[in-house]
Amino acid sequence: MIKRVFALMLTLSLLLSLCGCTGQFSEKRLTGDTERILIADVDSGADDALALAMLCKAENIHLLGVTCVEGNSTIENVGKTACHILEMFDCADVPVYRGENLPDHELRRTLISVYGSDGMGDCGLIHPTKTVDGDDAVSFILDSVKENPGKVEIAVLGPATNIAAAIKRDEEAMRQVKSFWIMGTAGIGQGNATPVAEFNTITDAPALQTILDLGIETVIVPFDTTHKAGMFTGNEMDAFSEKSEKADFFVRAFSKLRAFNGSNSGGEYVDACDPCMASVLIDEGLIREEKCCYAVTCLEPGLTYGQVIFYEQGHSYEAQPDIGSYHVRLITAIDRDGFIGQIYTTCDAKE
Repeated sequence: MIKRVFALMLTLSLLLSLCGCTGQFSEKRLTGDTERILIADVDSGADDALALAMLCKAENIHLLGVTCVEGNSTIENVGKTACHILEMFDCADVPVYRGENLPDHELRRTLISVYGSDGMGDCGLIHPTKTVDGDDAVSFILDSVKENPGKVEIAVLGPATNIAAAIKRDEEAMRQVKSFWIMGTAGIGQGNATPVAEFNTITDAPALQTILDLGIETVIVPFDTTHKAGMFTGNEMDAFSEKSEKADFFVRAFSKLRAFNGSNSGGEYVDACDPCMASVLIDEGLIREEKCCYAVTCLEPGLTYGQVIFYEQGHSYEAQPDIGSYHVRLITAIDRDGFIGQIYTTCDAKE
């Protein structure tokens, strides 16, 4: 009997190792308080704005603060948008901190914002009464982690510049972060900035590698996954805009992206990348497939700069690197119906 139990436990262990990251990371997700403590790091962007709204509405999330980084718009516009969304979704008491500008490099200067100059479709949507609470996002991140060791999760919705700055300032403190949730990388498909790289990653590729080098649980929801689960046609966006005032607000915010995609692909659509990441952060039950990986960012100048290579646990490669730990959960499929349901709930819309 004991042998049978042992054999069953061994079989289950092997099956789990094939399904995703195990050990300390899975245990961490199943223990602790019901309400999760979160910092949202944003570069708003209409998709950041909708993701932030979803986090505001999530009953299981205590939003500790919002930190801003340059990305889809200027750092000033990012702060204004974050303040507007917090007010719009009854979270005006959540503090907002201005963070880092992106590092200046030649590739960055060639990138464009597909969301318009204000990040929100240039429709005049953003008029907050709330103002940014401070100018030192990095200190806020570090203080929050020190006050809540092992409890703070960080949602990285833009370039990882603020997070990397916090790690460089106090690495030991940042080792107390519970987990990182990152929307970024091209995953195992094509990118949107180049054929192999995604916007958030390529704008500050060393910053992402700084997070990966830390070696703690990192959940990555990549562009190729969000592009499939989070794609809405022009007709779907038009129909959604009629569901509520909040729905219409976000449809208008995505108008520049919709037009950009239409001019480049022959058909208008919106890919809601950051909301996809927010949806699985709020409810991991929406994750349909994931791979446990070791990940490394390409930092050498050239055509592959910003590409992230994922080595999947359980696979052998002819050029196998020296891998210390498989601590990255790469999400490869999301429940689209559940994701859409979250968006409708956030916007007080009826399906």
